[in-house]
Amino acid sequence: MDGYLLASIATLLFSCTLGLSAQIKTEVHLDKDHYVAGEPVFVVWEYTNSGSTPMPFDRFDAYCPMPTISAPSLEYAAPPVFPYPVDALVDCEAERKPLQPGEKYLTKFLLNHRFKLSRPGKYDLTVPMERGVEALGKGNLPATENISLILEPSGERELRKIYQPYFDALDSDGDKGYPGRHDAVRVLADSSAPFTESQLLRFSSDPRTGSDVQAIANEGLGRLKTPAACARLAELADHAELHHQQTAIEQLGQCDDPSYMQFLFQLADRDHAMHYFAVLAAGEIGGDGAVDRLLNLASPGSLDRENAFVALGRTGSKRAVKAIVDALPSLQEGPNGYAALSSLTTLTHHESREKEFGRKVQQWRQWWEKSQNEPIYKPRDWRVLLTSLN
Repeated sequence: MDGYLLASIATLLFSCTLGLSAQIKTEVHLDKDHYVAGEPVFVVWEYTNSGSTPMPFDRFDAYCPMPTISAPSLEYAAPPVFPYPVDALVDCEAERKPLQPGEKYLTKFLLNHRFKLSRPGKYDLTVPMERGVEALGKGNLPATENISLILEPSGERELRKIYQPYFDALDSDGDKGYPGRHDAVRVLADSSAPFTESQLLRFSSDPRTGSDVQAIANEGLGRLKTPAACARLAELADHAELHHQQTAIEQLGQCDDPSYMQFLFQLADRDHAMHYFAVLAAGEIGGDGAVDRLLNLASPGSLDRENAFVALGRTGSKRAVKAIVDALPSLQEGPNGYAALSSLTTLTHHESREKEFGRKVQQWRQWWEKSQNEPIYKPRDWRVLLTSLN
């Protein structure tokens, strides 16, 4: 009887869930039919309560967590280190507020934040339906929606005209039909357009703009990677508040200017809180030139050995591959060993799928003996998929 009662309750709850979900009309689409390459593209989610009773909702920031939009033909705008996922788990806050009968809730995400949209063409997107709003009980909601994005050829003059309303909004509070300052800085920061540099430097440098707006401007400078942008990131890496400092160090490491390598190693030596991030950034920006310093840090007995092995994976250097493979037999299963294996995967886009650490080491050594002419990859290169050594 107890089992029957529990089954009946479960059936009733499931029926109620389907009934509630039927109240929610969900649509996802782009904000326009077509675009020119480089302009802002927004993905829009619309949720409408078509029923007669309020629906409970959790409303998330459109950028936290980042929606898991898939677009195989587009490059990441700010690629993470290969092969770690873009959609890492983060702690995001949500506002729980009922969606009233007849009420529509809309949220939108700037696709330029996730992907480079600078090349004309037609691109297929797979977009999650549950985004921005998490409704309780959407049991019959499809998981994803397929959308086509069309980008037409463009020039700088046309793009400047498209972005002008966002420049105009920088000194507004969302009046006169302009977006608010926060949204405008976001659009300019995610554009990767050189003509945004002066305004991003302005908002990065002015504390009156607020910490959140400064952080967005700093992200934009990290994407630009111009000499002035990298100089500002170096300033932040040396003097900013803790959160801005960490991000600036990571972004400075991606500036493609090896002259900052020594600065980052010096920063690692004198700033304990930022040591890990500075060592990794020094490896990435220094490339082959950072290998000797990192190998010294990776020597037996060094307290920095694990960090050094991780940083070697950021160098994109064939010498780093050889040095790690040579060091593997002396390593044991543990943080140092797995840091070394992870770096080999980043550098070669291969991985050992053996279960035992000793077998992984043996397999890597055999691979290196016959594969020394295979390409070695920079840490944020996602063009070649991960494959097994087998």
